Amino acid sequence: MCLCHHDGRLDFALPIRLLSNPMPSRLLAPLVRIDVSPRFDLFYALKTLHEPAPFSASWSKEVRSVLPGKFESAVQRVAPHAMMWPMLADALRDEKADPSFDEMIHIIRTRSDESFQRAVLSGVFRGKGVVDDLITKRMTLRSAVAAEAAQQNALMSIVGLTPFREAQATATAFERIVSTPKEYRNDLADVLEMFWDSAFTSTWKSLEPRMQQRAARMREEFAGGSVATFAHEQRLPVVFDEGSRTVTSSRGAKLFSFKSLRAIHFLPSAFNDSRFWGAYTDKSGSTKLYFPIFDATLIDGFVVLPQTRTISRPTNDLDPALGFRALGDTTRYAMASLLAKSPRTSVELAKEFKVSKATISHHVRLLRGAGLLDEEQTEHGVALRLDRAALEALSRAAAEEMFSSVEHSVIKRTRTARSSE
Repeated sequence: MCLCHHDGRLDFALPIRLLSNPMPSRLLAPLVRIDVSPRFDLFYALKTLHEPAPFSASWSKEVRSVLPGKFESAVQRVAPHAMMWPMLADALRDEKADPSFDEMIHIIRTRSDESFQRAVLSGVFRGKGVVDDLITKRMTLRSAVAAEAAQQNALMSIVGLTPFREAQATATAFERIVSTPKEYRNDLADVLEMFWDSAFTSTWKSLEPRMQQRAARMREEFAGGSVATFAHEQRLPVVFDEGSRTVTSSRGAKLFSFKSLRAIHFLPSAFNDSRFWGAYTDKSGSTKLYFPIFDATLIDGFVVLPQTRTISRPTNDLDPALGFRALGDTTRYAMASLLAKSPRTSVELAKEFKVSKATISHHVRLLRGAGLLDEEQTEHGVALRLDRAALEALSRAAAEEMFSSVEHSVIKRTRTARSSE
């Protein structure tokens, strides 16, 4: 038995039944997209970290060895129950299928309080009007939980809301979503950034190429064929019934008509062993389906490297384009100039530049990704300084590449409407 995720909700699902149509068609093929993104696995990894499974035991142990001491206390304020993490992934429900990490953080910090509340709470509370009543304060959290429990909503116990106790950590976290959503959103973004910067950026660096390979195989396996057949082969927890032209649960309950589907996204996943899936329906009635397809072999054998210290790289391994991109922004160039003179923490930089912590984190991440920062843990936090040797090596690498006799193809880059810089 596994947990399946649809329209922001979780349901128990029995093992998948066989397809009823012996001649699969290509009715839904144009709707299929196969993506690679940390959009879901970042949240599933946090669930896995707090509920370790045999496939992830080695990864969890390594990650815990590099997480900062304040990480667990920060998690307790945001998601004290591991099952909250898959639901928090719904915060991105109305966004594009494959956001980068920086885009994910930007979305969480900037979306409206009400849209954030609806996205997350609707994944837990199913009763008609309950989410509206919670947001408008017409119903207390205690009353909402009692109403859901009376309707036998199993999620109340799954996420730790029953038996209900106001002082319990899970109840406190949900109360913060209801009462202080902006503060909660920023705390959520802070936890995600802390996890990414200290451990998951290394995980994703190892995972992404493997996921791209897995996605390429998935495209070959699908090759514009039948979604019903592909879903069956991938052991997805739903059935695309081509006879009735509906998406059904494993029990046969009709969930969505084919004509209501707008897109079907398949994503390789290293952490979705519970086989969660998502279905997001907009106001027009169009639905996007998301299926992170679990493959435990994706995290076999790679090492999680601590991110609080820059790892030396040989000159010929530097990426000049990445380095110059990091320094090409006037704010980052000014930051680099200050850090060349004396070390500073991110908090100190935010005060000096009079910008938010989120903005500083974005700039620091790009400088770090270019290999230009040296970092050291101090009693006041992580002290950042510009790595002179790395900067000089970057200049040499750029000169060697530009003046090389080897012909290089011209790389053309375009900017999206929302620049990652």
